[in-house]
Amino acid sequence: MRKISGNLMQIATLAYVVVIATLSFAKPAHAYIDPGTGTLIVQSLIGGAAAAVTVGSVYLAKIRSFISRLIGREPSEGRSGPQE
Repeated sequence: MRKISGNLMQIATLAYVVVIATLSFAKPAHAYIDPGTGTLIVQSLIGGAAAAVTVGSVYLAKIRSFISRLIGREPSEGRSGPQE
């Protein structure tokens, strides 16, 4: 693993402090989220989860294929039942 340089670490620390300070001094908005906005947020969360699962499955297949080649087996095309 590469070591993080000093400047990058300082920038990350500064960003962390700015985010914490911004969240600490936030005032209540006294507003509500209408149903359209709530639906958009839920849809975004579901879409993000679906994208994460898709990307994860693609990389999992690549890792399995790499390990199979390492041990000397041919990667299977798909799951199938017992061979007859």
